[in-house]
Amino acid sequence: MIIKKIKLNNIRSYNDAELNLSKGITLLSGDIGSGKSSVLLAIEFALFGVKRGETTGSGLLKHGKNEGSVLLNIEVDGKDIHIKRSLKRMKHGVKQDSGYIIIDGVKTLGTAEELKAKILEIFGYPQELLKKGKDLVYRFTVYTPQEQMKAILFESRDERLDTLRKVFGIDKYKRVKENTLSYITYLRAEKRNLEGRIYGFDEKIKQMKEKQKEVEGLVEKRKKILPTVEEKKKAYDEISEKLKGFEKQMEELSNLENSLQLAQTKLNEKFSVREKTKIEIERLSSQIKEIEKEDLQIDESDYSRYLEVKREELRELEDKYNHLRRKLSECEIKIGNSGKIIEKISNLEQCPTCEQYVDENHRENIKSRENKEIEKAKEEKRLINIEAEKVNENINSVKSEIDKHIQKEKSQAVLKEKLKSMDEKKKRIEHHNNELNELKKQIGELNTKMMEIKNSIKKYEGISEIYDDFRKKAEKIEEELNHWQKSLIEIDTRIDEGKKNIELYEKEIEEKKVFKKKIRKLQDLLSWMDSTFLNVISLMEKGVMAQLYREFNELFIEWFRTLIEDETLNVRLDDQFTPVIEQNGYETELQNLSGGEKTSVALAYRLSLNKVINDFITHIKTKDIIILDEPTDGFSQEQLDNVRDVIEQLNVKQVIIVSHESKVESFVDNVIKVSKSENGSLIM
Repeated sequence: MIIKKIKLNNIRSYNDAELNLSKGITLLSGDIGSGKSSVLLAIEFALFGVKRGETTGSGLLKHGKNEGSVLLNIEVDGKDIHIKRSLKRMKHGVKQDSGYIIIDGVKTLGTAEELKAKILEIFGYPQELLKKGKDLVYRFTVYTPQEQMKAILFESRDERLDTLRKVFGIDKYKRVKENTLSYITYLRAEKRNLEGRIYGFDEKIKQMKEKQKEVEGLVEKRKKILPTVEEKKKAYDEISEKLKGFEKQMEELSNLENSLQLAQTKLNEKFSVREKTKIEIERLSSQIKEIEKEDLQIDESDYSRYLEVKREELRELEDKYNHLRRKLSECEIKIGNSGKIIEKISNLEQCPTCEQYVDENHRENIKSRENKEIEKAKEEKRLINIEAEKVNENINSVKSEIDKHIQKEKSQAVLKEKLKSMDEKKKRIEHHNNELNELKKQIGELNTKMMEIKNSIKKYEGISEIYDDFRKKAEKIEEELNHWQKSLIEIDTRIDEGKKNIELYEKEIEEKKVFKKKIRKLQDLLSWMDSTFLNVISLMEKGVMAQLYREFNELFIEWFRTLIEDETLNVRLDDQFTPVIEQNGYETELQNLSGGEKTSVALAYRLSLNKVINDFITHIKTKDIIILDEPTDGFSQEQLDNVRDVIEQLNVKQVIIVSHESKVESFVDNVIKVSKSENGSLIM
């Protein structure tokens, strides 16, 4: 990977800035706090996004700004790649926004996680880093922040070793061993479980043999009682066959007795019907005699036509009477209106229409006129009342005649009904006499049939006693047969249960045999994993670690010697990659060294680790670049010259150094100056 350009918008102390980088050694120069490290953090953000606890969104976005972004242009394997990531200030903090990646002109949009996955793929980094949130390979081969340069040296031995295992990708050996030990624990538990499941194996075999012997004894017993059962069954079948014959005769006798009873019931019913019919004839004859005593003369007058004429006459009279009543109401209205006019004119002084004075003579004329109208209306009312009374008398007379004729019409209707009823009663008497003749015939036939049935019943005399005797014998033989069959069923049930128990024993024994085989296999597997597999994994791990250790240790010693020209101070790595420092032939702690000496140990360790990782992990695509953040903290002028020699030995295409030491400018190819103003950081 080669970084070509980076654009910053509202990132930390930058408003808008652009840096163009080239191959060779480039120095980012500037005072402390000018914004040099912000550029390196922006590069890391563009590649991998924000990191919880490290590169946070709120730590990157400039204070007071709501949006910010980084656009990074890199080259990997000859491909021109542009990556853009954005930040947005939300209600609950700063979050990553979606971004994009352009590879040789082809643009792909993606979320923060999707862009990171694509970068890991391009760099050849392990994809498992996507979820872990820590880009250890990048941090130990490309860029380590200044505050983390010495962190790995001050970690505990176990933490340092675990970190290096992850960086080199050989923590898989440790995971294999841990998983193997977990699996061995599981297998041992499974073995104990299986051993528990084969408990009582010999006892089950013994119980099965005892059950087999018991079943054999029952089979022999069954053979002995089977002839007795068959003998009893044969005797029962013979007597049952004879009983069937008697049962048939008993059924015939029962049918005859039922037929006799049914005939007797029918005969009784006929007698009962005959008596009821005679009583009904007498009742009807009596009713006819009573009707014949009455006057049965029919008047054939047309009452309906007469009533129709009278009702029409009544309607005309009622209409006339209602007309006269309306005329009376009109007279009353006229009298009332004239009275109102007289009352009104008596009190009127001025005409309400023309507003002229009304004199006494005019009022008297009007009163005289209206009094005449009242007298005229009263006379008309008197005459109308006389006429209305006459009409009302006629109405009452007509109504009386209508009522009389209605009563006559009803009487004639009742008389007709009586005559009709008498005819019907005569017909019913005739019908009942015919029924009596038919009943007489049926009674004779039933008596004849009953005599025939009684004669047939005499043939079966004594059959009931014979049937009862044979039935008792059959019941006794059946009871004996049931006893022996019950014994046989009990034996068969016990045999079946015994066979089922034997099958269960056999199944359980077979399962225990399978468990025994599994236990032997588990034991073989446990022995192999415990004594062979774990040793092989440990040897493989030690082999890889030994190879890494040799190269790492040689480079660490060599580059420390290049940085520190002090014969009394020596370094090396122990077997767990922990730096061992000797001063004047005695081991000393890292904390006891001066600032420049500590930085030399950290830089030598860091650069050696970079070289070993790049050599060991052959497929990563970030071998051509290294970024050093204030690598010369506490160095003397002589040590600064030595840094150049170490960088040349790295043999990488692009080196970016962040430093405020002016002497570093003497051995770099390019210098980019960063300054700080009131408005933010500026690229000079």
